Amino acid sequence: MTICEKRIPIHFASFATVELIDSDLNITAETFEPFLFSFAESRKLNGYLGHGGLIVSRLAGFVENLIQR
Repeated sequence: MTICEKRIPIHFASFATVELIDSDLNITAETFEPFLFSFAESRKLNGYLGHGGLIVSRLAGFVENLIQR
């Protein structure tokens, strides 16, 4: 399962606040700030981002690895 298939509500109060919610996960970008990354590879996420998917985080591969465990 890719990160794009997860439910990802995005709160625009801050670009640093991104919550990835899964039945087994509750991860925020603030928690993993060093891993914030650009979601340029992920066009599906652009629909959630509004601001052209500019930056959500440095987080993708890292979180995908956690989800796959």
